[in-house]
Amino acid sequence: MKVQIIVDGEVVTTQIVSEALYPPTLSLRQAKLIALRAALEDRTVTTGEALRATFRAFDTAGLPIEDEEWSSRY
Repeated sequence: MKVQIIVDGEVVTTQIVSEALYPPTLSLRQAKLIALRAALEDRTVTTGEALRATFRAFDTAGLPIEDEEWSSRY
């Protein structure tokens, strides 16, 4: 899945989270956290930006994933 990290209304980075590397019970919240950690490690997001960040997730087909849709998969 792709997770966009948005700060102040602008997409600052897009991280790829491979669901194959994690248990099948991976939640969307956990995927967002994995993406945020990767962006902090890459230094594409600062700590201050991380505190203001919002997220948008997309499946492998590029369709948006909503929290409700993701939780109903399991």
